[in-house]
Amino acid sequence: MNIWNAYINLFTNDNPAVITGTVIATIAVLTFLVNFLLRPLFQWLSRLFDKINVTLGMSHQIEQSMMGTAVLPPLLTVTVTNKDRITRYIQNPSVKTSRKINGDNKFVVPKAKGTYPKKLEPGEQDTVDFDTLSLNNQILSHLKPTDKINIIVTDTTGKKYKSNKFTVKHITGHIQTANSLNR
Repeated sequence: MNIWNAYINLFTNDNPAVITGTVIATIAVLTFLVNFLLRPLFQWLSRLFDKINVTLGMSHQIEQSMMGTAVLPPLLTVTVTNKDRITRYIQNPSVKTSRKINGDNKFVVPKAKGTYPKKLEPGEQDTVDFDTLSLNNQILSHLKPTDKINIIVTDTTGKKYKSNKFTVKHITGHIQTANSLNR
């Protein structure tokens, strides 16, 4: 408490130079606190609660032709939603596995539609579909049925956003169901 009282007494000093110096030093300290502590803390907290949402789902395709109706292999559908108030640029989504395959557990799946980085305006959604048969042949067949996968989307600032997880058994079950409907 003695330091605080000494600081307050500087404002009532008889020497105007001491009062001026105290005011200038106080303004400098407050400027430092705002610019180098409070503003970065606010920016860090706002980045912590960014509004990018990544959702993983399954989509089934039904094809109808003159030959009849066929159920195509299901698609692993990734929906990226920008719920923030600013425009975001996202990189190509990648598949992350709970178990390493040949030393890696993150795989970038080539995407024919569109180019990356992709611009997402506030409120805009981007949907990316992955062929589950290719995914099964290249990644899922090397995992156990209880292993999980999810999708990681990175924005151009390096922040990562994760989707919900699916088990390998869940995805291969959808593939088997589509195959059994075509028999």
